[in-house]
Amino acid sequence: MANATLKPALSPVLPIRTPADIDIPQSFFIDHSGLRLHIDWPAVCGAASGGVFEVPLDPVTKASFLDVTRFRRVNVLVSGTKAAPMLHIGKWSPSTFCEGYPVPADGRIHSFEVTGPQIHLSLSGAKTYGVEDVQLWVYLRS
Repeated sequence: MANATLKPALSPVLPIRTPADIDIPQSFFIDHSGLRLHIDWPAVCGAASGGVFEVPLDPVTKASFLDVTRFRRVNVLVSGTKAAPMLHIGKWSPSTFCEGYPVPADGRIHSFEVTGPQIHLSLSGAKTYGVEDVQLWVYLRS
């Protein structure tokens, strides 16, 4: 064994990760706390909406549903209303297939796991509520 040569051990080749492969924490904030939502419940209840106010979530289009495929968690805070807030998670547009989660309007942060591609937030009220200035925000994070 005097002429035996030792071969170096092969190390596993690790894949090279590009910046596009690396998960970068993302967040998105929808703020209706400073500029409150002015809701005229008698008008909303008299309209075709049937007493449901759809919160504008998309800051550009003012759509009431938002794509949340890049997020894992949604946090919601609602206060200043007698209405019943409801967060829907699932598929909202073009056809609706989602699950609703009640969000108490108690001025506390309520967190939900994102379990679908879109969210929608609505407030159900009654004519007797009059006019309200509702304070709310939605915070999404990955």
